[in-house]
Amino acid sequence: MRAVWKFPLGAYDADVVMAAGAKIVHVARQFPESRDEVVTVWAEVDTDARLTETRHFSVVGTGHPIAEGYWHAGSWLHGDFVWHLYEAKAADR
Repeated sequence: MRAVWKFPLGAYDADVVMAAGAKIVHVARQFPESRDEVVTVWAEVDTDARLTETRHFSVVGTGHPIAEGYWHAGSWLHGDFVWHLYEAKAADR
């Protein structure tokens, strides 16, 4: 069965463990009870998957350099700023 699960990043460079082959469907900031900003990734996962993988994400501001070996996973607005989430390609993880 498939479902969308959320994965809070908690930092601007973060490793996240998720079901192998999960597909990123959305990126946004979310405010938990503490009211601190949390960048969150929503991914479509196979809920029956037995294998997991650690995926590395990095937040990049508009106009800032992007590390080689990363692909764009999503962007979000924060006031006047647009932030971009990049993920290390599988071969580079």
